[in-house]
Amino acid sequence: MKQLFMMAMVVVPLLLSLSVSADVLVSKIKYGGVAGLLGSKGELYISKSVEDNKGTAIVSPGGAIPSTAMSGLAEGLAKEGFVVFVVRYPLNLAIIPGGWNKVFSLAKLVKNNPDRIRLDRSEDPSALALATERFTSNSRVVVVGHSLGGAILGHRFGMETDVDQFYLVGVDSLVLPPSNPIADVTLLVGENDCLANPAGNENLTCPQPAASDKLLELADYLQQDPTILPGVNHFCIISDPEVGDADKRAEDGPGLASSACIDILVSFID
Repeated sequence: MKQLFMMAMVVVPLLLSLSVSADVLVSKIKYGGVAGLLGSKGELYISKSVEDNKGTAIVSPGGAIPSTAMSGLAEGLAKEGFVVFVVRYPLNLAIIPGGWNKVFSLAKLVKNNPDRIRLDRSEDPSALALATERFTSNSRVVVVGHSLGGAILGHRFGMETDVDQFYLVGVDSLVLPPSNPIADVTLLVGENDCLANPAGNENLTCPQPAASDKLLELADYLQQDPTILPGVNHFCIISDPEVGDADKRAEDGPGLASSACIDILVSFID
C-alpha cells in the first residue's frame, strides 16, 4: 500500500502538469540517438484542429524548470497553429554539457529527418503522425527560450540554418555571445520582470535596478530594442508556481495570473 501511495505521489503531479484541453494532443517523445537507443527527450503538443499551420515551435525551459511546467505555454502555442516541442534538459538545467545543443539537433530533425523523432509514450499515437504531416506542409521552425533556456542559445546566432526565428523571453545576457550577432532574434521581457528588466517599471521597486544595464547592452549587441510584455514578470509564464529557484522567485516583481501571462506572450510569437 505504501508503495502504491508513493507511486501516486509521483504520477499525479506529472499528469496535472500536462493537463491540457481536449483539442490538444500530448505525447512524450525522444529524438536522436542510434537505433532508438539513448537520445534526447521532451514533450510534443499539437492541436487537432487549426486553421493556420504556423510551423514548429521549440520551447527551451529556464534553469531548474522541468519541461512539464511549460505545458500552459505549449498548449497556447499549439492552439495558435504551432506543432510544439518542449525540450527536457538533464537535471532541468540547459547549461549542463550535452544540453546546449538539444534545441538545435531537434530543429535539424524537424527540417530534415522527422522520422527520427519517435514516441516514448503517448495519450494518442496519432499525434506524431499529425505533426509529421504538418512538418511537410510548413517547415518553418521558431525557438522560444526562457531565461537560461534562451541565454544558452546565443553561440549559434548567425550560423544556425535550421531555426528561422529566435524568441528570447526574460533574457538579459548570453552565456556565450556569437561571433556574428546578426540573426533573427526577438527580445521579449516582462514589464515587471525584476530579474531581467529590474528598471523596466518605474512604479516597481526591484532589488537590483542597475542590472537593467545588462538588458540594454544585449539589445545594443543584437541591434534591436526589447519588446515589453505588459503585466508580465519573470516566472508567470510557467504553469507550476512551485518550480524554479526560490530565491529568484522571491526577488521577482508581481505578475498577472499564469494564463494571462501566457496569452500575452503567445500574442507576440508568430
